[in-house]
Amino acid sequence: MINITEELLSQRFDYTKKNETGDLLLDELVDKCAEKYHKKKHSVCPLCACTEVYLVSKKDRLDINVNILICKKCNFIFNDSLFSDDDLAEIYGNYIAKIWWNDSDLERTFTKKTSKDSYANTRYNFIKKHLNDFNNIKNVVEIGASMGTNLVPFYNSGKKVVGFDFDEKYMKVGEKFGLEMKLGGDKAFFESNLQPDLVILSHVVEHINDIDNFFKNLYSHIDKESYIYIEVPGVLNSVRERSKGYKEDGYISNNNFLGYLQFLHNYHFAAWHLIQFCERNGFEVLVYDEVVRLIIKKGDNKSNIDFDIDMLEYLKNVENDYQSLRDKSVRFLKRVLGK
Repeated sequence: MINITEELLSQRFDYTKKNETGDLLLDELVDKCAEKYHKKKHSVCPLCACTEVYLVSKKDRLDINVNILICKKCNFIFNDSLFSDDDLAEIYGNYIAKIWWNDSDLERTFTKKTSKDSYANTRYNFIKKHLNDFNNIKNVVEIGASMGTNLVPFYNSGKKVVGFDFDEKYMKVGEKFGLEMKLGGDKAFFESNLQPDLVILSHVVEHINDIDNFFKNLYSHIDKESYIYIEVPGVLNSVRERSKGYKEDGYISNNNFLGYLQFLHNYHFAAWHLIQFCERNGFEVLVYDEVVRLIIKKGDNKSNIDFDIDMLEYLKNVENDYQSLRDKSVRFLKRVLGK
């Protein structure tokens, strides 16, 4: 049983009541969250099994009630409760893409997300840069592919690509541009006979309920020479004091931790935390940064990196920076100027 010490980062991280947004689809999702959420709770820290945690926020950036915890032992940040797999399939299939993306012109969105300066090409170039045998990669699979935009650079370079997702409307856009798309998520991939040379998990792992079980299944379904590219929104890259701002490959930090929080992100990783999950499930880390981007494969080599950041203190300092008179003035001027 988890023992919680309340240490809200500031008053704005408290939850009072559900606010109507005016977005009918989002409000419908919020209502369903209130009915279905908070049923499956963590009994220990998912990473180190410690039972002592800090409660630093009671809501996410959409004002949805969710408790954000920090483990006192390993400093891992995680949500206290999880959706079931069936609920997740419904949420991703019926809500998320429509709420987050412009649903009015999907082909235009697809084109924008595959342009020269897109994250899809940034990811492709990152992988190509760090794999000496990149040209030997023939088959690429992405789990959580949506329209398949991350697969386009690989498809254009002659690779065979397959994308898995739950939203058929978005999948059809990828199919229209020549991509092979399959309905489902990680379970559908595990049940397939595909043997990819590269698996892409871009902004997927933070949504998974049981990370250890996922990596165990992944280990048993890929070849020993296969590579896995993982990207999650790294908390140390995304959230920083303004004077320590970070910008690389289009990834930009800010000092608004509340703006970083999403109720569907079960886990909030520094690179070290994700590396621990990978290595204890039979993978070795070839490349990593604090974006967080990892390239891993089967292996026993350990990274042997240290992590000595007190995340509670770190986030308190970031929040103090956000609440500073300087930052409040900047935000006020931006509102006045309409920026």
